[in-house]
Amino acid sequence: MKRQHEGIRQRKALGQVFLNTDWPCQRVLEEITSWGAGDVLEIGPGGGVLTFSLLAGGIDVLAIEMDERFAYALGLEYQRRQQPEWGKLEVIAQDFLRFNLDEWLSKQTRRSALVGNIPYRISTPILINALNYLPRLHGVVLLVQKEFAERIVGRQGSKDYGSISVYTQLRADAKIVANVGRECFTPSPKVDSALMVLTARAQVLSPEVLKKTELVTRLAFQQRRKKLHNAVKSLLQERSPGDSPIDLNLRADAITAEDFVTLTKFIFPQIQ
Repeated sequence: MKRQHEGIRQRKALGQVFLNTDWPCQRVLEEITSWGAGDVLEIGPGGGVLTFSLLAGGIDVLAIEMDERFAYALGLEYQRRQQPEWGKLEVIAQDFLRFNLDEWLSKQTRRSALVGNIPYRISTPILINALNYLPRLHGVVLLVQKEFAERIVGRQGSKDYGSISVYTQLRADAKIVANVGRECFTPSPKVDSALMVLTARAQVLSPEVLKKTELVTRLAFQQRRKKLHNAVKSLLQERSPGDSPIDLNLRADAITAEDFVTLTKFIFPQIQ
C-alpha cells in the first residue's frame, strides 16, 4: 500500500534526504531504550522511517517537521498504521530552531531524549541548541554528516580536532556508534553519515567557565598554526607566560579540552 508521503517531492533547499533502510533506526531505538526514555522529540522526521521504528518500540514521539507537507502526511500515515501497543505520536509543523524546547522539557514526567536525521547545512546550530538542554535530557542521538561527527569527537593531535570539538566535549560525552553509508538515503547524498550519541558529562562546568573557555578556544583555533602564546597574547595582559600550567609553546590542536579549561582559569583567575 502506498505511503502518505510518497509522491511528495523532497526539497533540495531544505537538505531533505530520507532514510530508506531500517537498521539505523533500530540502532537509535537501542540507545533510547538503554536509557529508559519513554518520550522522544524527533527533529525532521521527513518520511517517518525513524518515527515508526520508535513508535513500534513503545516510545511516545513528538515530531517537529518544518515542511508542512510531510508533517501532514506523517499524521495521516500514523492514523492509518497505528497499533494498540505503539507509542503515541504528535506532529508539529515548525522549525526546530524556533521550537520551545525548554517548555517541552518542563512538562515531561518521564525520561526524555532528542533524536533526528538532521540536515547537514544546519547541523551546528541544532547541535548547539541540543547541548544547551543536554543536562535535562537523558541523551541525544543525531544522524549527521560523517565528517561533522568526526569533528565533534575529534581528539587533540588529529586533523578533525577544532573549536567545535572542544565546545562539545566540555558539555557532553560524545561518540560515534555507527557509520551510515550514502546508499542508505534517498536521494543519495554525496557524503556518508554517522550516528552520533551525546550524553551529559558527569562534571558540569559553570556557564562563566564555559563562556571564557569558548573565547580562548576560538582565538587559539583561528590561528591554529601559531603557538598558543601568540594566539592568545591579547588575553594574557599582566599574566606571565612562564607561570602558565599549559605549555604556551604548543599549538591549539596539541592540548585537550580540559587543558583549555586549565589555560582559561590561568588567564582569568577570577572565574571558578
